[in-house]
Amino acid sequence: MTAASEDQSARLRWGIYLVLIAVAAGNMTGRLLAVNSVDKAALEKSRGGKEVMQRPFLSANDRSRWMTIRSLVDHGTYEIDAIVGQPTWDTIDMVQHRGRDGELHLYSSKPPLLATILAGEYWVIHRLTGWTLGDEPYEVGRLMLFTVNILPLVLMYFLLAKLVERLGTTDWGRVFVMAVATFGTLLTTFAVVLNNHLVAAVSAAIALYAFVRIYCDGERRWRYFALAGFAAAFTAADELPALSLLAAMGLLLLLRTPRETFLAFAPAALVVVAAFFATNYLAHESLLPPYAHRSATDPSDNWYAYSYTAGGVERDSYWLDRQGIDRGEPTRLLYAVHVLVGHHGIFSLTPVWLMSM
Repeated sequence: MTAASEDQSARLRWGIYLVLIAVAAGNMTGRLLAVNSVDKAALEKSRGGKEVMQRPFLSANDRSRWMTIRSLVDHGTYEIDAIVGQPTWDTIDMVQHRGRDGELHLYSSKPPLLATILAGEYWVIHRLTGWTLGDEPYEVGRLMLFTVNILPLVLMYFLLAKLVERLGTTDWGRVFVMAVATFGTLLTTFAVVLNNHLVAAVSAAIALYAFVRIYCDGERRWRYFALAGFAAAFTAADELPALSLLAAMGLLLLLRTPRETFLAFAPAALVVVAAFFATNYLAHESLLPPYAHRSATDPSDNWYAYSYTAGGVERDSYWLDRQGIDRGEPTRLLYAVHVLVGHHGIFSLTPVWLMSM
């Protein structure tokens, strides 16, 4: 293939990439603007009353993080006691332990780093508009999700397109990868909720892009090493299994370029590590995240076994009597079936992985 024809093919591919990205972004934005949920528990109790029952937050996982964000800005604390039990504000993803005042308080069970960062955005929105998550949940929630989910995903798609152009070998293969990324995974469905998975996917893509520039293209500017270290560490902070990504990148870069790795990659990664443990300590007076406090022998170190009062009603922690999918499966074999090909299975929900084989 001549240089001219290759340039023409590249322009055509980029045209296809941009169309795919635009359609995916439009699809996500449309669904975000339409997302709505009804508090079924409140609906059952209302008996025709005028209670507020609609909300833009779809799951307990989602609301758990929103509660921390709201409490940090509105109340200046990681404690969510003042929010739990308010109409449409409930979650099962919370823990209880003693706070700095010696009293028992409720907290989100999610690692607080991401919520702490997003509380900064909520603070800016509140200062500029006067909106609050309590009074304008749709306006604030949708605006933040657009900036936190959809815009970063567009960036991820753009970086992926550059990687596809760099590493791909055929027109079909390159376009296939971009089509799968924009329409064949669950990332676009996560765009309407606040979650760690999408954020981790974006930061992993950024880390991979910087790594390829260094390892494959011979890039030696320190900013790429710092970007790779920071993004890989942030991926691990949002998805613990991604520690393997951080370790693999660090080792490969250390063997290839030890000086830049020590002076740029490692310090940038340590910034994230320090922020992860610092926010855990600020929230819980513990360096370990809440899910590490599940002691079977020390009741004071089992933050999931508790009772609390919300709306004048004494309630037990959901985790003392798990329901549905949270109960787990009776055998590992049955769990494997469900996680692979069942209703929530990897290959059931994302069959492209079977096609890729």
